[in-house]
Amino acid sequence: MKILIVCYKYPPAYSGYGKQLQTIINKMIDTNKDIEFEIISGKFPNIEDEYKERLNIRRMGSKRLTKLHPSLGFYSFALSTFIGVILKKNQADIIHGIKAGPEAIATILASKIIKNPVIVKIVENELSDREIVSANPIKKALRKIRYPIITSADKYIAISKDIKTRLRSRNVPDHKIIALPNAVDENRFTVAGESEKLSLRKVNSISTSATVILFSGSISKRKGIYDLLKAYDNINMSDEILLLLCGPMYENENYFSDLLETINKKRSNKKVKYQGSVDNIEDYIKLSDILVLPSYSEGLPNVLLEGAISGKALLASDISGNNEIIKDGFNGVLFSVGDYNKLTEKLTDLIIDKDKRLYLAANAQKKAIESYSLSKITQQYYDLYETLLQDFK
Repeated sequence: MKILIVCYKYPPAYSGYGKQLQTIINKMIDTNKDIEFEIISGKFPNIEDEYKERLNIRRMGSKRLTKLHPSLGFYSFALSTFIGVILKKNQADIIHGIKAGPEAIATILASKIIKNPVIVKIVENELSDREIVSANPIKKALRKIRYPIITSADKYIAISKDIKTRLRSRNVPDHKIIALPNAVDENRFTVAGESEKLSLRKVNSISTSATVILFSGSISKRKGIYDLLKAYDNINMSDEILLLLCGPMYENENYFSDLLETINKKRSNKKVKYQGSVDNIEDYIKLSDILVLPSYSEGLPNVLLEGAISGKALLASDISGNNEIIKDGFNGVLFSVGDYNKLTEKLTDLIIDKDKRLYLAANAQKKAIESYSLSKITQQYYDLYETLLQDFK
């Protein structure tokens, strides 16, 4: 079985949906010997094509246009995707598009021409009305044209209940919608004992006595990073605390650094540390006490699943995706998005109340194992591919 996947940002390019796809594909290759993948992904500086057994990655689009402006690079990728899929006629059994943006239009149209079954995975708010309302007139018109094409795929993967509802609102019939959440690798992300936790802190030069709050994600306004810093700055207590930030920088780096320096100068017991992008996020989760995600929009965030299955107390904004993973007060804590005063209150409460953290963490870990384990989700992907292939024979 040969699967052609269209994914604009596939690792090492940074994206949550790309990281999730990589996790699924690697597991499927390890457990199913009769499956091969080829990925069409975007061209980015210092990232090249990659050829492996049962997994080939072809970079398409224009690096030159990407350097000029990210949007130009993205649209060059969407256009070249159409040609890339057409050229795969008789070489792929199923076409699988990740995200329902302009690249999905190219993927679906090309798949219809070569008469291949096509799946589209909806990963965030690509089909929301908010995109139309906030867009300029040209983008608004293009998005209205885009929807009829995007909703002509053979199957859709909805990673959350909210996305399933949006698909239904676009008149996609239920038999085309497959509810399939993101997965988390239960062998990579595990619950750390106290000795492992302290050992990891020593290795990373982090105080063994501090309460460590972890943020993992892009340093961007969409992820609520400035709300988090305001909330953290407002915390007033004598306990030793550390806010640890991990992720790529999408904001003005000098301004961000100055902001951290200002916070760090105020009190000796309250510090912020920016680690940049890390490859071993599982270690940072293990050494932390609280995982926080104050974002403004999400699909079904990987980091909350990673924190949950690692047995950490979760604190997140009350938005779709986050509130599907977290039941407030049971396996995590939610706060109104953008309300940094409420975030200060909730964060302070979790820092003080260790028993509450342990209660939330235990429930989060149990739910993550039951609902989001990688072994279960990858089997569902394989079953979906097999069923779709049989239906088209």
